[in-house]
Amino acid sequence: MATAPQTASTTAAGESSGKATASLVLGIFGLVLIIIPIAGLILGILATAFGSTAKSEIKRRGMSGLGKANAGFVLGIIAIVLSVAFFILGVAAQM
Repeated sequence: MATAPQTASTTAAGESSGKATASLVLGIFGLVLIIIPIAGLILGILATAFGSTAKSEIKRRGMSGLGKANAGFVLGIIAIVLSVAFFILGVAAQM
């Protein structure tokens, strides 16, 4: 039996985006480190940046990992918001 030739689009679909994985990992670490507001803020910003670029790369190249990119993007936003909140609470507690 003859098999269908594999094109670039079918082989790329099995390839997962490294930026999506990086976004997810940075988002998780950002949430863990929100008790250190500057660390949570930086990691959250990086997670949202990697998640955003990964989503566009995945759609453009037909790669897998869109769920990881979305999760990393959302976790990054949550890390940013909570880091800012912890910073404000820390400053208010010192007054």
